[in-house]
Amino acid sequence: MKTALAIEAFEMIASELKAVEEFLHRGLHSEVALVPQVGSHILDSGGKRFRPSVLLLSARLCGLGNGKVSETSGPIEMAATMELIHTATLLHDDVVDNAPIRRGIPSANQLWGNEISVLIGDFILTKAFQAVIQQRDFRILDLLVKTTTLMAEGEALQLVKRRDMGFSEKDYLSVIDRKTAMLISNACQIGAILAKAEPEMEKTLADYGHSLGMAFQIMDDYLDYTADSEKLGKTIGKDLGEGKLTLPLIAALREASPQRRKKIGALLQKDSIENSDLLSVRKFIEEQGGLEYTQKQAHRHVEKAKASLSHFPDTPEKGALLRLADYVVERSQ
Repeated sequence: MKTALAIEAFEMIASELKAVEEFLHRGLHSEVALVPQVGSHILDSGGKRFRPSVLLLSARLCGLGNGKVSETSGPIEMAATMELIHTATLLHDDVVDNAPIRRGIPSANQLWGNEISVLIGDFILTKAFQAVIQQRDFRILDLLVKTTTLMAEGEALQLVKRRDMGFSEKDYLSVIDRKTAMLISNACQIGAILAKAEPEMEKTLADYGHSLGMAFQIMDDYLDYTADSEKLGKTIGKDLGEGKLTLPLIAALREASPQRRKKIGALLQKDSIENSDLLSVRKFIEEQGGLEYTQKQAHRHVEKAKASLSHFPDTPEKGALLRLADYVVERSQ
């Protein structure tokens, strides 16, 4: 459920987001009926369209089309491309994690199996880069090639560090930088590139997007321990069940006694996490200040993102980007 902050920001670009949806579904066209069926399953499952939104707003902030992004197809196509790349990685991640739920409904791999999910993920990623190539802008292509490589590296790093009690906050930040922050940063920067903005404006928006992406993922990991599972759209404690150490647990372990660290380490080695285990870890994290620390870090990145926009004039687009930053730390899903 979107907060009032998000609704107001998204309403500003409602017509453009509608065009993005149309482009997304055209991009799933295939003579193989299973391709659009699986693709639509995840695209229509309630995604926030966060990455397309920040691209569109960034383009408008930089004056593209005198504030009317719809005057040119580039932002629509590139906004949709951000969502296609994100969607492809979700399909692949759910296979790696053996996730049964995505956005509150059965995951694609749960319904169609791992093989189909991987192949459709590959199809969607190929479609995304086809759209990028059609822009004939090698700067955009270079950005997204580098970022998708980093995303794969981030997933691999997280995978090899599962159940590793030595996984540090520095390691964690490196993972979320690759897996989440860089693509959101790219979305903002590409909006500026399409608007032919000055290099300083482009860098500023890239910085805004990076800080926003860090906050977004940190809050995701906070919500994994605190949110209502129906609102969050996934199993609460999913990360713990997969042996992933995220910031709430990392911060709590840093303050814990050797005995408590040993107990948590033993729990992480278990093949399956019981509800009682999750409640015990949740209590441990809260007692050790892990939740409070995580929230503070998310807010710190949001304030950094908002500060990045300080040199831009006060416009409706800037206001929308500031509201989206606040939404990141106020959301419940």
